[in-house]
Amino acid sequence: MLSFLTLPTIGLLKVGPLSLAHRALHRAQILLEFSTFFRLQQLAKTLSLVQLLKIQPKFIYKYLSPYTALSFSRPMRLAAILNHYQFLVERVTPDFFAALARSPVLWQQQCGPDQVAIALSYPTCTGYEGELSLSFSINNVVVQVISFAIVPGRLVGSTSAQALFICQVQGTRNAPLLRHATKALHDSTPATLLVHAAHGLASALGIGQLVGISTEEQLCRDKISFDYASFWQQFEGQRTAANLFLLAGPAAEKPIQQIKSNHRARTLRKRLAKQQLRLAVAQQFGALCLGQPLQALGFGGA
Repeated sequence: MLSFLTLPTIGLLKVGPLSLAHRALHRAQILLEFSTFFRLQQLAKTLSLVQLLKIQPKFIYKYLSPYTALSFSRPMRLAAILNHYQFLVERVTPDFFAALARSPVLWQQQCGPDQVAIALSYPTCTGYEGELSLSFSINNVVVQVISFAIVPGRLVGSTSAQALFICQVQGTRNAPLLRHATKALHDSTPATLLVHAAHGLASALGIGQLVGISTEEQLCRDKISFDYASFWQQFEGQRTAANLFLLAGPAAEKPIQQIKSNHRARTLRKRLAKQQLRLAVAQQFGALCLGQPLQALGFGGA
């Protein structure tokens, strides 16, 4: 059994200027889930996480703090982080984690004079609201970001084995630029398109469930004003007992007959654009990150 005296050898003393009592508490918490913690530590050593560790030097200890959802217990947080990397390492190409530092573009389009794009990367901050981010940019300026982690479905109230858990939706404070981007996208908001991009990415990975955070469960709810309940309505989000939202698949859309006749052509154009975006993201992610030929990808999930 690992003793308290040997814990500093795995880097516990690097967590920062904590009090002795706080350090002792951290040691005790690590011991409670040490076998799982040790697996995460070993996984971090074997993967090419150099760029991630530059952003998050305390990566293997972040489960000791609130992570993804306020109600997640410490064992749930550790299980979520470990699951994310174990799931990906079994599927992605060997250079996937190193390539994330270059923020690979999964979709781009020319909209009149504007160039819009969606890229995949590590979260730019501490990573307590997910392990990956999708960012939407217009003319090389990022205006919207969503962050997520791949977690066991049971942690978020899903019957699917795996779920893509969107823990953060954050936009620029530059409201005029955000409105300009929405107008360039024929009134589809960048946030909406990022969720459709997440559907495409989930499809490429064989994940059949997206889950959204709620305002009550979001970590930064006191600092950021965003109505998640209203936002998830467009994806027929169903609130769970855990106060999260199970999001419907892309096919769950209002029958076109229920759309006003003078809006149907516009609605069909927007739906087609979102479908093409999901397919493009799935294909590009598969080609860049899974080593699959573009034509081999389809949709669906477990």
